[in-house]
Amino acid sequence: MPRWLRLVSWRGHDTYANLCCDDRVMISLLARPNIAVSVRGRARVVRERMNADENYAVEEIDVEELKKDMVRSVSSKAGLCSLL
Repeated sequence: MPRWLRLVSWRGHDTYANLCCDDRVMISLLARPNIAVSVRGRARVVRERMNADENYAVEEIDVEELKKDMVRSVSSKAGLCSLL
C-alpha cells in the first residue's frame, strides 16, 4: 500500500527551493485540542506548475516514518515544566 502525502507550495518560497536541492523532509502537523504528528520522508515535485496558478507546484512525499508526537499533559510549577 503506497504511503504518500501530497501538498502544494509557492514556487518562490525557500521551502520549494530547499526541496529541489535536498529531497529529505520532515513535516509536523498540529491541530487542536492536542494532536501532533510528524511525517518524515523523501519528496519530489510531481507538477512543476498548477493549472489554476502557475506560481504553485505540487510535491509528493514518500512517507518513511509517521510518528505520534502528542504529550499526554503538561504541568508547570514554579516556572518549571514537566511532561506527564
